[in-house]
Amino acid sequence: MKGTKKERRHQRYLKNVQKEIDHKKEAWKRGKLIEENHNGESYSPEYTVDLEMRLRSLISGILPQTSGMDLKSSSEFILLKFRLYRQKIRDYILHYPGSLPKSETYEYLKRAIETYWDTPDKLREVL
Repeated sequence: MKGTKKERRHQRYLKNVQKEIDHKKEAWKRGKLIEENHNGESYSPEYTVDLEMRLRSLISGILPQTSGMDLKSSSEFILLKFRLYRQKIRDYILHYPGSLPKSETYEYLKRAIETYWDTPDKLREVL
């Protein structure tokens, strides 16, 4: 009897692991920013390339949304939207794989996060 109970538990565990993997794949396809399991190491090159393109499109899409706003409102809007992605950008930079050369997008995102930290009121100029 014990063997069958262990087997059922193991099968349930495997099913739940597969369900989580499928959920993350579907969320990534829908445009969510899902964290890769990298165990404190660098991201994989494939994930890095996908993530940098997704982050760049999200960040560069902020400025066009401010058309028709006055300068103060648009600056607040830019900071509000940028805050949504600052953690992902920071993690992207920290876990960038050494095997990949630094891309233009890497430099763009790094410049944007540094501007946000140092002089947030000038973030509009970087985006």
